[in-house]
Amino acid sequence: MTPMTRDRRARGHWRRQLGILALLVVLVAVPWVITDPYKISICTMILINVILACTLFPLLHAGMFTIAHAAFMAIGAYSSALLTLKAGLSFWLAFPIAGMVTAVVAALIGIPTLRTKGVFFLLITFGLNEVGRLVISSLNITGGAEGLGGIRRIDAIPVPGIGVIEFTSRAANYYFVLALAVLTIVVLVRLWRTAFGRAWQAIGQSEELAVSLGIPLARYKLSLFCLSCFFAGLTGSFFAHYYRFLSPADFTVWNSIYPLVYLQVGGLGSMLGPILGATILTGALEIFRAIEEYKPMTFGVLLVVVMLLAPDGLIGFPSRARVLWKGRRGMR
Repeated sequence: MTPMTRDRRARGHWRRQLGILALLVVLVAVPWVITDPYKISICTMILINVILACTLFPLLHAGMFTIAHAAFMAIGAYSSALLTLKAGLSFWLAFPIAGMVTAVVAALIGIPTLRTKGVFFLLITFGLNEVGRLVISSLNITGGAEGLGGIRRIDAIPVPGIGVIEFTSRAANYYFVLALAVLTIVVLVRLWRTAFGRAWQAIGQSEELAVSLGIPLARYKLSLFCLSCFFAGLTGSFFAHYYRFLSPADFTVWNSIYPLVYLQVGGLGSMLGPILGATILTGALEIFRAIEEYKPMTFGVLLVVVMLLAPDGLIGFPSRARVLWKGRRGMR
């Protein structure tokens, strides 16, 4: 590597770091700039969708196309709600337990199902999502089809030097899910750059090649699947205690498809893709709330348009636009 190349990479690294720092400053400042509780709640929902889309990013790159994420989010949500309602646990105990319960269920489901791939795995996860929703609808302990209400808020927590933080305001809940989103993205990005991440990428490119390199497919696919579902379970736990009401209608198959649309619209080139896709689509649909009942159709149209104009997603649109612009100028 030449000194010039090293300098260029170093400058690019620092630009990325400064960009991330600037983005975090903006996100932290949101409740100070936006005082309307409704708009803060929209920002909270955006972060929830960002987490769900980001947890699907490594799964798709590893060749695991799943539409059961809403079911795993439901496991975390109902586990946390029931642990606080029925067992009397603090949220701060129920929160990690909900994630671990979700990961354990994912492992039990993943051991037999991850042996399949492609459309077969897709259909299995579709069935799992519907079975999970029907099970929730039929159990008395979950409130059945009528839903489960009376869920406690996130418990107040004392912080040395700051005082007691209470999660009674929209801003406090926003900061909680922001911290969860940052944790999720940092963990996934860090792992993606390790030997584990390279193995997962090799599996996604070619399972036969991965086997020839000595990568144990079952172990690596299961570990990634459980990790992704663990964060989906944590997100479900927050969802339950933020909205304080759960219904089977919150976890339909469409709620598993939407994060995939966020990911595809944003782009699969980097973790910025799902962040961008979830932010833009969630915000846009809240602005045009009158078309909420046409949400599936709207998402389908947007997906087709983006795939035609920018096959690599929104993150690839600038480079594609530059290529088209240079090509047009060259024709003159």
